[in-house]
Amino acid sequence: MSLFNSMQNTMQQLSRKVMLSWQAKVVEKAIRELPEAKRREAALLTLAELESTAHVPASQSPNDTTPLPNPARGNAAQLAFERVRSRLQPIRLRGLATWIAVVYHETRDSADEGFQGVHRDVLGLIAELKASMPAQKAAA
Repeated sequence: MSLFNSMQNTMQQLSRKVMLSWQAKVVEKAIRELPEAKRREAALLTLAELESTAHVPASQSPNDTTPLPNPARGNAAQLAFERVRSRLQPIRLRGLATWIAVVYHETRDSADEGFQGVHRDVLGLIAELKASMPAQKAAA
């Protein structure tokens, strides 16, 4: 790998970390602005998304510069984030759930401190959503 490619990959990773960190703050604000009933709905959607996206391979690991052959996740986080900013609440709720699930799986196994920080932010968002659910459903 050439020096240019190495620098380019480093810059892309740095840009990705900064973007995901900023998006996590926007998602957190969107969650806090939800009424309690809609927050519970978002929690259920998020748990379902976490389970369904667990079986989809990532398009590229944050620590790996070699794209994987299955780009099933592709730009899912960016598309979901755009939905988080929608005026339509059902679209916003689905965007919240999808963004959290995709970024959770993208950052889960990263050895990079920046991505680990984003992962901790996402875990906090999941905990905040779970706290809005009745005790027996949140434990499941």
